[in-house]
Amino acid sequence: MDFSRLDFGGGASFVVGGTYSMPMTYSLTEAADELGVSRGWLQKFLRAQPVDTDGVPFYFPVGNRKKFTERDLERLIETIRDRERQRLESSRQFAPIVPTVRKESVEEFGRVLSGRLTGRLRSE
Repeated sequence: MDFSRLDFGGGASFVVGGTYSMPMTYSLTEAADELGVSRGWLQKFLRAQPVDTDGVPFYFPVGNRKKFTERDLERLIETIRDRERQRLESSRQFAPIVPTVRKESVEEFGRVLSGRLTGRLRSE
C-alpha cells in the first residue's frame, strides 16, 4: 500500500492513502502557538486541569510527550471560555451596592450648588 504524507508545516500533517487519514497533531509548543498562549501557560493549565468535564484528557501521550488534535484544541478553548464565563458570573454576584438617593436630597444639592454659583442661597 502506498501512503503519501501531506505536510502543512509546524509538525501538523495528514497521512493519506488506503482507507483512512490520520488527523493533524500538534506538539505542546505548536498547540500553545495555535491557542495564542505561551508553552508555560499551557503546561500550567494542563497540570491544574488535565481533563475536560467528561473526564477526557485534553491530549494524548506519545512516549513522554503530549500531542494534541484539532478537537483537543477546540475542547481546550471551550473549557477556557467556560471558566471565564463562570468568573464573570461570580463577579456579578458581588457587584457594589448603589445607594438610593432621595429626591429631596437631589433638590437640596441643586439649591446649594446653584447658590454657590450665583453667590447666594436660592429659596424654593
